[in-house]
Amino acid sequence: MSTNNHNGSPERNWPEDFSHENGNYTNTCCCCKLYFVGHKRRPVCRVCGTPKSTKAEMADLRQQLAASEQARAEAERSVEVFQAQAKDNFAAKIESECRLMRRIDALKDGEQARAVAVALTEGVRLIEAERQRQINCEGWSLGHDDEHDEGELAKAAACYAIDSNFSWPWDFKYWKPGGGRIRQLTKAGALIAAEIERLLRTAPASEQPERREGGAHE
Repeated sequence: MSTNNHNGSPERNWPEDFSHENGNYTNTCCCCKLYFVGHKRRPVCRVCGTPKSTKAEMADLRQQLAASEQARAEAERSVEVFQAQAKDNFAAKIESECRLMRRIDALKDGEQARAVAVALTEGVRLIEAERQRQINCEGWSLGHDDEHDEGELAKAAACYAIDSNFSWPWDFKYWKPGGGRIRQLTKAGALIAAEIERLLRTAPASEQPERREGGAHE
């Protein structure tokens, strides 16, 4: 039975039919025998005409989508926390090294100044030896270093310094963190030295650092 008046339960109606000719009729569903509004030739209401499996699949898809969005949000928060921690750790390490350098400059006499100088000299020696090894054994020439003009050398040094390859700039086959913390920091120092040398080679004269007596840079 079909009549041209608009009634029936909303969940049983077919609103997509309303704008079409003969699409606004009250029909009796041949399955549930209840009224619905739709095209006059529709035999069943929306409830009976929608497979139950489709409803379940849609509900499951909505749950999966919600879980996926939550997982993505948690992953983004984890990345933000990790980046903030890595930045804070690196900044703390740089500040610690700056404090050490200021302490050495302040100590002019005494055993304490000599002990710190000896420790620093040994660290410089290790870094210099690693720098030469990178050039002579690994083949990383000055020309090769000059090709990395987007901070890759400094990024690699930071990765070794904080013991994390999160921002490693090259193929991971070149990531070699073994040998303990002293070895890792030695590699970090050598890479920083390489980056400083690269900048000194490319910086204009107006940006070159002034030299102290003995050849040391300000």
